[in-house]
Amino acid sequence: MVYYYQSLDRASDKSGLHSSRRLQVLCTLLAILSLLLLLVIVHRSGESPTHEPYIYSPAEDFVSHKLVKFTRGLAGDVPIYERRRSPAVDAAWEALYSVAQIKMPRSEAVKMPNRTRPLDPHPGYYTFSLDVFHQLHCLNSTQAKTIPKRLPTIFGIVLAVLDKH
Repeated sequence: MVYYYQSLDRASDKSGLHSSRRLQVLCTLLAILSLLLLLVIVHRSGESPTHEPYIYSPAEDFVSHKLVKFTRGLAGDVPIYERRRSPAVDAAWEALYSVAQIKMPRSEAVKMPNRTRPLDPHPGYYTFSLDVFHQLHCLNSTQAKTIPKRLPTIFGIVLAVLDKH
């Protein structure tokens, strides 16, 4: 069986021209709709979500932003919290959570989602503490137990391995 191929004359075939034109129009419309959708998403991303409930915290009146230069931890640029334990280092750690317990009036305590307890020596006041202070206390306790104040030595050489992290 022999097959013969016949060349197609594009000028005489109008259906192919119409289908490619439809494809161009469809792609253009799809691109325009995609851009509109992108604009809506970008516009709405700047809005705060309204579906999340507001949770009161007594700390919100005291929170402020502060620009902090972080140290690199190289050479002499080591923060005090990463230095070998000493009275100054221990005092710096304890100063981080020394303000952990805060007293607040009953009018603020009732706004909180979690229960709190009254302060016995101060009637009408309740105790409040941010969890971060408890976490700092636990972190300090853990490092105090794992890093001794005096590093062990072997033949007079200090084993500084315990001092690194």
